[in-house]
Amino acid sequence: MYTKPTYKEITSVKVTGNRELVISESSNGGFTLGQRVKSIDSMTGETIALFMKGAIPVRDVETLVAVRDAINLVIDGINPPNKKPTSRRKS
Repeated sequence: MYTKPTYKEITSVKVTGNRELVISESSNGGFTLGQRVKSIDSMTGETIALFMKGAIPVRDVETLVAVRDAINLVIDGINPPNKKPTSRRKS
């Protein structure tokens, strides 16, 4: 019998005005990198959070570490070790 997986959010980070990268642990094992969009309901004023289709499954901690290492390579390429980190975001 198929059991729909559940997810426990571990952390999230805002990446644009209303979008967040969310890292969750899956009940089936592994992790998921998802994208959440938040907006305000114009009728009620309540915050609505929706997950976008196309989350990235990450099978285990070792793969999650590899994702971190890949991101660090990009950051190191933008900010060499002797240079103070900078933000590429526009204000």
